[in-house]
Parts: sequence; structure tokens; C-alpha cells
Amino acid sequence: MPDVQAPLATELDWAYLSDLAGKVAYSIAERWHIVEADDVKQAILEHAIRERKNIALAVEDEALLKRIFWTAGKRYAAKERLYRDLVDGEYFYTADEAKNALQTMIYTHEEFSGLLGKKDDLNHCTVSENLFTARLDAEEGMKHLNDRYQRLLHTRYVLGVPLTSDADQKACQRAVIALSYEMNRSIRRKVHT
Repeated sequence: MPDVQAPLATELDWAYLSDLAGKVAYSIAERWHIVEADDVKQAILEHAIRERKNIALAVEDEALLKRIFWTAGKRYAAKERLYRDLVDGEYFYTADEAKNALQTMIYTHEEFSGLLGKKDDLNHCTVSENLFTARLDAEEGMKHLNDRYQRLLHTRYVLGVPLTSDADQKACQRAVIALSYEMNRSIRRKVHT
């Protein structure tokens, strides 16, 4: 018997999908000013092509399609924002710098201010204004993380308590990266206000 692929149960109406992707892309571009609606639409349609079997299953549910397109468009916009942050020539915090900033939170602001210019035994470095600024950016960034990430970071890096569960350790690694992203966004918020 010859190998014949069965056609999709529902043929996709690409004109309809393109129109819906355009509407979602326009909405994303309004909120994420670093992307153009046409670029977002293209990313959404590329996702739809790659996932056409799943899109075919959802084609009867416009609300579900919008959620799928919204997720694909937001993912594209987030990648573009991260890329811009990396190459815009401004300072960029690393995950290690985020960890160092968290470790300083064991001190009150007054105690930490008193350490400026002195060697800190906890971090094994001289406390500079850069570390003080990083601490402030970390405090601001923590406000934008979910409760679990905040708790894990506080437990591991501020209190110094080792995490015993593999799931918590992996989540804590993701939390440090998320914090460094938020710290970098904090820099950009200051610059643009």
C-alpha cells in the first residue's frame, strides 16, 4: 500500500489566521513598544506554520487561537527586549551580580552604607557604590518576581540556607536569572523616566 498522508481534518484558512494574527500583533505592539506589529505578526504566523496540526485542532475556537497567538507574540517580544537589553551598550547585570546583591541584603541599609569603601567579609570584596546600586536594583527587581521566587532567593542568598529539593534548586536558578532581568529593566526604567 502506498504511503499517503491523510489531509488535516480541517483545512486551515490562512487568510483568517493572518487577520487574527494581525489583530493580536497590533495589540502586543501597543504594549511592547520595542516591536513592530508586522514583525510580531510574522512571528505568530511562523509559529502557526510550525504548529499547524495543533492550530487545526483549535481553529474552531477563536478565543483559544487568540491565546495561542498572544503567547507566541509575547514570546517574540520578550526575546526582542532581551536582545535589545544585551546590545544597547548600557550596563547589564549578570546572574552572579544579582546573587552578590542579594547577599548584601543581610545588612540593613544603615549597616551597608557604613561598609562603603571597606572590605566585606561576607562577599570577600570591597564594598563600592556599584554594589550599593546593585543592591537597590535587586530590591526593586524582587518586587516584580512571584512569591515563590522571592522566598527561594531570600532563603538561599540572603539567609544562606541551602535548598534541599532539586525542584527548589532549579527554581532558584531560574529565579536568579529572572531577578537579573528585572534588575536590568530597573536600569532602563530609571533612564527613561
